[in-house]
Amino acid sequence: MEVDGCLLGIDPGRYKFGWAFGTREEGLLCSGIGEAAAFTLWLGRVLGEKEYSFLQETLEEGDPKHEALLRKKRIFLGSGTGSPDFVRVFERLACPFTQGEESFTTLEARKLYWERHPPRGVWRLLPRGLFLPPRPVDDLAAWCIVKKSLGF
Repeated sequence: MEVDGCLLGIDPGRYKFGWAFGTREEGLLCSGIGEAAAFTLWLGRVLGEKEYSFLQETLEEGDPKHEALLRKKRIFLGSGTGSPDFVRVFERLACPFTQGEESFTTLEARKLYWERHPPRGVWRLLPRGLFLPPRPVDDLAAWCIVKKSLGF
């Protein structure tokens, strides 16, 4: 499956959602976590804005000033908890999306967190599986949904 432009993954939840922008070539560009109650407004801004400084409000990783964010987006929505509410938002906004498999993405996201932020000092000697990341990883789970959907 050929993919060009920007990829947006969304990990839906009851109270919060993770989002992640990236490209196949460059990987994860930026990601964050927002309140589920604000998703409609957030998605409307993503679809209509020409610059993405508003993403700073929910940013966890990367830089929302990346030029790839301005390219055509392909959106992947996780099929797990809370997804029916998110699907209704997409339908109301007449926004095309692909539903992606969400199983085990939280575990993959924890692994991705430790790859991006390896433990330091004596902590690096212990198996990473013993630690939980010091923050929620819903945003990284959103990127894992994209990767799983496209098989990379």
